[in-house]
Amino acid sequence: MPSQSVIMSASKWEFLLRLELDSKNADHQSVYWLMKNEAINVYNSQLRNRSALRREHRDAEPPWTANQFTEDTFNAAIATIEAQASPRTRVLYARGRNGNGPNWVIRWILYHVCRYRDGRNRKAQSRNFHDDDELDGGSGGAGAGAGAAGGVGSSKKTNAFYDTARNGYVQAQVAR
Repeated sequence: MPSQSVIMSASKWEFLLRLELDSKNADHQSVYWLMKNEAINVYNSQLRNRSALRREHRDAEPPWTANQFTEDTFNAAIATIEAQASPRTRVLYARGRNGNGPNWVIRWILYHVCRYRDGRNRKAQSRNFHDDDELDGGSGGAGAGAGAAGGVGSSKKTNAFYDTARNGYVQAQVAR
């Protein structure tokens, strides 16, 4: 059953919440890493050459941001990930289908794989599940779940996210 999408710059915590995954559950962490590895494999095979870039970014030096790729190339990578999905990830990817548009679950994962490559996440190579949380929600809070920054029962939570249009981090209020 499809679920409502999150914006690509949403935190990992919001992404996991939308997919009803618990960041403290080892099985859920495992499937997240599996989704991420599937996206990394396609990134490495389809998005590492200049022909994948928009014409105006063909002279840019790698690593490239997600918004530098052509929409067709990025959507083709999403389709490849979905076609090659393992049985464990296919179930979660099914939640991301939304009509004729690209799968939002895979799009989010692939977008974040690009983020980890473009220098905004210094801990990208670590195997710690929460290492990319600093990027997504400030210092250690967003991926930790209930009780993280904002507190239990808080109606709003402050999140920092990278805004590609502004080429920098911005603070946003996320209603809970």
